[in-house]
Amino acid sequence: IHSREEESFFVLEGEITFQLNDDRVVAAAGTFLNMPVGSLHSFKNESNQPARLLISLAPAGLEEMFFEVGHPLADDADHAPPPTQDDIEKLLAAAPRFGVEIRLPQ
Repeated sequence: IHSREEESFFVLEGEITFQLNDDRVVAAAGTFLNMPVGSLHSFKNESNQPARLLISLAPAGLEEMFFEVGHPLADDADHAPPPTQDDIEKLLAAAPRFGVEIRLPQ
């Protein structure tokens, strides 16, 4: 849940499953979705195929959280490794400073 910005997604390739509050949407390439400020949302590639997204945040600023908790990929990388427990803990600690509430799956 973002308390300050809305987040928009454009599926460029593949298929992504989005959860927006109680609604579940399986979005194929060409789909655009907007998550309003204050909405509970998540997204995941539940297929066995690669997917690519264009993600936009407005207003700007939350990208600083991703710079803080993320890892740069090598130029020749074709995917990101799964997060470690340390990565998850780092994100959970940083999120409140950026106005983000993360609810862990049940």
